[in-house]
Amino acid sequence: MVEAKNGWDWNAFISTLLSTLAGSAAAFLGAFLVFRNEQRERYESRVDDALAGVFRSLNDRSVIMRERTLEDRERERTERVIRKKLPPLPALPSDFDLINAITIAEVIARRPRDRKVLYALMVSVANMRALTAQEQKIGLGSLIMTLRRWRLGDETAERAIENMVNPHIIRATLIEKVPDDGGQ
Repeated sequence: MVEAKNGWDWNAFISTLLSTLAGSAAAFLGAFLVFRNEQRERYESRVDDALAGVFRSLNDRSVIMRERTLEDRERERTERVIRKKLPPLPALPSDFDLINAITIAEVIARRPRDRKVLYALMVSVANMRALTAQEQKIGLGSLIMTLRRWRLGDETAERAIENMVNPHIIRATLIEKVPDDGGQ
């Protein structure tokens, strides 16, 4: 009745419309943030699953290198004692499983910084072929620690990449960790 006498109440209409729009915007923003957070968690979970395969392959390779270095040392001791020429050691195993695990993780990773870290890991693994078994064993341990620190957020992607591909850092790490046995 009041509206009929005084006409349309524009102030009430506009305030109702603005309140409705503000409520809708807040609901949309909340839903968007929840969706984005769930999407980020799913991405992180997929990358973590792929990296679990990389860690297993790196560890398997490290175990093989550890056994290889122990076998090398035993052969050297035996050769020195009996002064015989022993048959060559068996060839190193293929890097197929390790390269495959890294490739899978790289394909799953969509963020450029994640892909760069995984590419650096691939390059580092490929370059390890030029190292001795002892150096490879230590280098693999260093790669595992660098990858772990990066994934836990203790190290930036840029620092992880630098640690993986910089041969001077790898060599310095090797020099620090390789015990000097006095040439024996």
